[in-house]
Amino acid sequence: MTLAFLGPAFSFSERAAHILGSTETLLPLDDIAALISAVASGGVDGAVVPIENSQAGTVPAAVDALIALDRPLQVLGETALPIRFSLYRGRDDDADLAGVISHAMSLKQCARWIESHSVETEEVGSNGTAFIRVRDETRPGWGAIAPSDIDDDAMMQVERDLQGGSAFHTRFVLCAQCPTDIRAKAAIMAVDELTVLEGCESARALICIPNGELARSTTIVEARFAEPLPSDSLPGRALLVWADSNAD
Repeated sequence: MTLAFLGPAFSFSERAAHILGSTETLLPLDDIAALISAVASGGVDGAVVPIENSQAGTVPAAVDALIALDRPLQVLGETALPIRFSLYRGRDDDADLAGVISHAMSLKQCARWIESHSVETEEVGSNGTAFIRVRDETRPGWGAIAPSDIDDDAMMQVERDLQGGSAFHTRFVLCAQCPTDIRAKAAIMAVDELTVLEGCESARALICIPNGELARSTTIVEARFAEPLPSDSLPGRALLVWADSNAD
């Protein structure tokens, strides 16, 4: 079984992939859209997708990619990882810190630390990319903001908890192709009016207005149903569904 994750190595997504599919072959891909496209087309057996952050809300790139599909994906598992950042420097780099490289969301989450140190910033596609770039390129004075406790002989972890005193959490889901006859006990859906969810056991808004192709009146919600429902009878357009056997 092959699982795709948001690569390269050293990312939070890789850690989530090991938790959700520890015995599977892991395939790093460059962006979230590629993850969802790969699993929807059958190019991989599953994909580990970051769907929601406790600080920043739903991950827009994931919502956009799910909206673009013509049928929902099934959720086979989920996990929430604490998001703690460290500063890494090359072991031979003794220059004063001039700048840091990381993913745009990571730079946002570490904004207070960055401001207090008055350093330049550079955005890259993932935290893993930042770590590898600082490790492999000769760039004195630059560090990487990446997940804490990466073990690599060429790099030093010089400061921890750049995000502040408490960790954020990112929720990852393990997605696979969805059978047409699935009965869903929970779903992330696109709906035009929350009133259509009155029969649900519970519902909560994940994002008010997605950046994708839906109308501006559409809301993305997560809902859990009192009784499992066939996927074709959900009160909205399903983006992700939890089957009755794994929704608890």
